[in-house]
Amino acid sequence: WALDRVTFRRILMENTSRKRRMYESFLDQVNLLRPLQNYERLKIADALDSVTFQPGEKIVEQGENGDNFYIIERGVAIVTRKDANGGETEVNRLQRGEYFGELALLSNRPRYATVTAETELKAVSMNKRAFDRLLGSLTVLMQRNTAQYQRLPGESIDFAQTPNSIAQSTAGI
Repeated sequence: WALDRVTFRRILMENTSRKRRMYESFLDQVNLLRPLQNYERLKIADALDSVTFQPGEKIVEQGENGDNFYIIERGVAIVTRKDANGGETEVNRLQRGEYFGELALLSNRPRYATVTAETELKAVSMNKRAFDRLLGSLTVLMQRNTAQYQRLPGESIDFAQTPNSIAQSTAGI
């Protein structure tokens, strides 16, 4: 069977439009994305992939290379950090509208913490290339927000120099 160009484009446009409508109201509620214009949020919606995790499933693991950014649509995630002795400490709980995975993408370093689904968790994810392209204008805001993350004594987060950011350390912020 074959599909003519007009039919293919109509199907593609309908699918894109449906995806945008589905994520439009959700993205409006994400604090990080509020400074963006509506058309910028719609571009982000186009780049998102929906992912689901079961309770107890690790989404990202401390020390791994990071290649995705996540925003929680539904459910609860637990953020833990390993100390020098290998012990794990819960440092945060995340829920609808909260995000994670940005530190590894901003700093080009391994994952800073482990994030595990506490309940069934539905999230949207964005790969690094889309993250850099679409969220570049929010880089400084995300770097500033890292000041609230729990660190081990003497630890800092150094951000790599990127075209959209100013290299800085969050130590002492």
